[in-house]
Amino acid sequence: MIPVRNSPAWRDTISNGVSETPRAYARGVICALKQQGYKLGLLSVHGKEWIEFCNQKFDFHKLFDSIAYSYKDKVSKPDKRSFELIMSKFHADPGECLFIDDSLVNVRAARELGMFAIQFATATELETELKQLLPEN
Repeated sequence: MIPVRNSPAWRDTISNGVSETPRAYARGVICALKQQGYKLGLLSVHGKEWIEFCNQKFDFHKLFDSIAYSYKDKVSKPDKRSFELIMSKFHADPGECLFIDDSLVNVRAARELGMFAIQFATATELETELKQLLPEN
């Protein structure tokens, strides 16, 4: 049986399946980039309920300078308008932006716009690629 959305059983099902370890690593990378002076944006395709849950459990979204939610903005990756929306919030050109995502389709879409992009696979690979792309401050 699948729990009804937003019911206590639904929340328990979701929260029991959420691992802290990948998020702890992601938080570390985000904080390190922020300390180096980079402006950080979040381009999220997650639904409102999931975002509220993650925000409550991990207080993750406060780490970003700007956020674009597809459920609010009615546009989603890999649509180029979603990338343009988050870039406009920073008044940035594509060549000034680095996009990191686990979806190759989204990474390719970002590259087609002229953004630097990394497909996340493992923490080690991400660290290596970030060291190659970003100058140390």
